[in-house]
Amino acid sequence: MSAPVSSPATAQRSLYEPGLDGLRLVAFLAVFLHHLPGPTRSLLAPFHSHGWSGVELFFAISSFLLFRLLDAEYERTGQIGIGKFFTRRLLRIYPLMMAFSLAMFVLLSNRGGEAIFRLLGLATMTDNIITVFAKYNVAIPFSGHLWTLGFEFQIYLCLPFLFLAWKRWGTARFLAGLGLFWALAILARVLVTAAGYGHPLIWVVPIMQPDAILAGIVLATGATARLPRAVWPALFVVSLLAFLLVRPPWAGVVPAILSYPLIALASVSLMQCVRTIPLFGRVFGAPIPVYLGTISFGLYVFHLLGIGIGVKALMPLIGVRVPETLAHSAIVAAVALAATLLLSAISYRWLEMPFLRLKDRFSTVHGRAALSEPSPADAMPAQTGAARAPER
Repeated sequence: MSAPVSSPATAQRSLYEPGLDGLRLVAFLAVFLHHLPGPTRSLLAPFHSHGWSGVELFFAISSFLLFRLLDAEYERTGQIGIGKFFTRRLLRIYPLMMAFSLAMFVLLSNRGGEAIFRLLGLATMTDNIITVFAKYNVAIPFSGHLWTLGFEFQIYLCLPFLFLAWKRWGTARFLAGLGLFWALAILARVLVTAAGYGHPLIWVVPIMQPDAILAGIVLATGATARLPRAVWPALFVVSLLAFLLVRPPWAGVVPAILSYPLIALASVSLMQCVRTIPLFGRVFGAPIPVYLGTISFGLYVFHLLGIGIGVKALMPLIGVRVPETLAHSAIVAAVALAATLLLSAISYRWLEMPFLRLKDRFSTVHGRAALSEPSPADAMPAQTGAARAPER
């Protein structure tokens, strides 16, 4: 359990860890390279096959930070505001998600029945469930990855109640309950994969692959606090190498069992390296990674559009439809990153910021000292208090 929070200033200093913002940049880059078109037999091959794991890192970071914020609120007030928690989550996710989806629907889709249906799925945070039956969203261009936001919000619906269960049961019984749920999730993965329904069912339904979420929660309870600091780099290296050696989870029963817990362990181990080892903290907590992690929600939302801009702008000039060499991929990646960064910075400043200010009105405990518009030069809150709260 976290130590009691004695004042708002103490809470802000103790809760905010800039290196975790920097880790969000790593998560985004993994997903970006996973989606980057290009030759499979190249230096990018591991990212094409395993870069989806960046989503798992996002989930682990979010569940850890949100659980800690709930704990800080509970320590200060003796209760948690469940309604306010859901309001904060909607204000963080919904405005950009729907603004982007509506823009793609109006500007680039055929606005037919399927596109309307998928837009309703996004609006109701159920597109991940629709994906089980209708595959990924191609009716609204550059929106196929947004099912993850419905997945994430469905997790948010459970987090406050999991937190209250922890407070009621105590850490030992709570972790035993999480372990039982995790075992049942693995059993479900085995059964549906053996029956031939593994993908995308497992990938898009929270109760089928909660591994990264559960790992972040376990870390937030402090159950691992007594482990020596040197354990974390070793766990990270071993779990990451094992994860890379396992085929993607949709390749069969064994990958479906192993991939998710391995990347969950790698995610929380890397988080602990950043939190406990000064060198990691300095690297990932540097101003530029922190700033880019701060706007990482926009980076994630816009990156498929950015890649589309790169492909459609450059490939016709080269005389091919898609990148065929590593050089082609590098050119597309550079343009796509630039477009994604520009769109995300604009979105953060002009679209997300007003809603973030409104979101803070529903916050009892803040993850940062103040809210203003971050830049790479002033993203470190210890220096300026300028960047955005860490939880997404």
